[in-house]
Parts: sequence; C-alpha cells; structure tokens
Amino acid sequence: MKILNNLLVLVLIAVILGACKNDDEPAPVNEKPTAVNVSVEAFKNEAALSWTPSYDPEGTPLTYDIELGGNIVEDSYGNLSYTFTDLKYETAYSGRIIARDGDGNATATEFSFTTDFLFLQSYEQFGGEFFLQYDDRNRLSIIHEHVVAFDEGGNLSAIGPDRFLRNSSGLITRIETGSNLGTIEYDGFGKIIETSTNFQYPSGTAVARRNHKYDEDGRLIQVVESYSFAALRGFKRKTISYNGENISEVVTEHSTDGINFSPDRRVVYTYDTQKNPWYTLLEEQLGLDELYLFSDNYFFHSIDLGYIEPYATLWMSKNNLLSSTWYDNTGAQEASYVYTYHYNEYGYPIDYTMEVVYAHRGTGTDTMRFNY
Repeated sequence: MKILNNLLVLVLIAVILGACKNDDEPAPVNEKPTAVNVSVEAFKNEAALSWTPSYDPEGTPLTYDIELGGNIVEDSYGNLSYTFTDLKYETAYSGRIIARDGDGNATATEFSFTTDFLFLQSYEQFGGEFFLQYDDRNRLSIIHEHVVAFDEGGNLSAIGPDRFLRNSSGLITRIETGSNLGTIEYDGFGKIIETSTNFQYPSGTAVARRNHKYDEDGRLIQVVESYSFAALRGFKRKTISYNGENISEVVTEHSTDGINFSPDRRVVYTYDTQKNPWYTLLEEQLGLDELYLFSDNYFFHSIDLGYIEPYATLWMSKNNLLSSTWYDNTGAQEASYVYTYHYNEYGYPIDYTMEVVYAHRGTGTDTMRFNY
C-alpha cells in the first residue's frame, strides 16, 4: 500500500510539473504576410501597377488594398495588377499596396510615380489649325506636317527632311537635308561652340558659320555669325541677357569685317510665371538644345516657327512672353507687343491675344489658341 501511495504521489507531481511547463510555453504567433514588389508604368494621365504575390506563413488566403494619396481606392482586391485612370498630368503621386490575411494582419509596400507632361495637340493661328501628332508611346510623330523619327535608343533622328547624325556620346554632330549640310562642334562639357551650314539654292550656295559664347552658368550669351551668299558677305552678332531661365534682352549688330560692329536692333522681353508649351515640347520630346533654334539663318527649317525673334523666343524660354519691345539702331522704339493669356489648370496657356503698336504703322492684333 505504501508503494502504491508513493506511485500516486509521483504521478501527481509529474502531472503538476507538466501543466506548469505547458503554461510557460508562448502561444504560436500569427505572422504577417510578406511584402510585395511593385512596378509602376505611367503613361499620359494613367498609371499601371503590377506586383508580386504576397505569402502568408499560415497559408491564409490574401487580399490587397490599393491606396493612392492616403485614400483607399480598392479594398479586398484579388488581382495582382491595377490601372489608375483620369489622373492629373504632370503630378507626383504616392500610394501603397497593402497585403492582408484573414486574421487581420497586414503588410504595406509603398510606390510612387509622376504622370506624363501635357503636350500640345494643335494650335490655331492666322485662320488655320496646325496639328501635332504622337505615337502609341506618346512620342511626337508629326509636327507642322513633318514626320518626326527616333532611333532605337529613343534619340531624335529626323524631322521631315532633316536627318540628325550623332557621335558616340549621343551628341548631334551633323545635319543633312538633301544636298544641304550642317555640322556642329562641342566643347568638353557638351556645349555647342560652332555650327556651320551649307544651304543650296538655285542661284548658289549660302554658307553660315556661328560661334557661341557662354556665361559661367552655361547659358548662351553671344552668337557671332558669318554668312556669305553670292556677292553678299557679312557678320551678325547677337548678345543675349537673361532673367532667370528666360531671355530678357537680345542685341543684334552687323559688321562687314567681323571686328567693327554697328547696332541693328535691341529687343527686350518680359514673361509670365506659367508654363510655356513650346519649351515643354522642345525639352521633353525633341531633346534638342534650344540653342539650335536661336537664329534666323538656314538651320532647321522643318521646325522653324518663323524668322522673327519672338517666334524663336517662344521655343527657348521656360515661361510665356508677356511683352517684347523693339528698338532700332538709334535706340528709338520701333514696336511694342503685349500678350494677354488665359490658362488651364496645369498652368499652360489656352489662348492669347497679342496687341502690337508700331511707331510709324499704327496698331494690330493677333490671337492664338492652344489645344492639349
């Protein structure tokens, strides 16, 4: 009996010790789902998301919440891709993909993107409408009835009859238009130091050579151009001043020997603080240095908006012209142009009215409408 009692005591002790041991063990942890990898591709005013599946260690079925700008746009979503539509152009967005299991656990992965630029589709002026077209990658394909082409690397290779040849660094060094030829030379920083063009006319060959000078900020401040055509020979010098990123003044002089220059004209510009659609097009689509367009010589006829200074300036300045005032070689005012705009929500002009006052020829008006 004593042995039996001892056995019962031992069993009871073992049971108590086992119970204590089980009480000390932590309960199993329900782990969170794993993070996903998110890819984003923005196109125009849309953005396509895709992500890798999340994994739940307990094997619980997962769903996803899609968040944009702090707002849930989809919850309990079961797919691995989603497209945002009808977004704002030229806008930075951020969001999260949140993987959730059935036990209330969640893991969030952040993403961000910026929508495309709002590009000009057409403009209306002089009683007509002039169209720009874009391909399925939103790249410019037609401008002013000229076909625009890009090479396999996405670099501009042609506009209408103009063909652009590049060096190993990707810089345009040669331009061919039929029998016409332009060449470009650069310094060690990739800035244009000289351009040369040979343009064939039925009556002869026109030759123009331009030398460029820059300030310490890398902005073009002087162009000296020599030209010859038949018996006509001479030099032009343009001195350029800036207000921020915009051209504020251009002084044009002429010379017969390239040494002694006499004044021709001075033009003073003012600007608004809104976005210039031409500048956006030039910088983001064509990838051309704006310096190519600063001339009334024989370069780039296919994208030339005209041979007078305001049209060239439209392409080159980040903001829109509010006024341009022209002075002759004596310093007397020749003309004054004043622009009044209306803008869209993105800060681009939708139209303008230009009023001009000529010193000796009265007044005039012009309008332009921009369509995006």
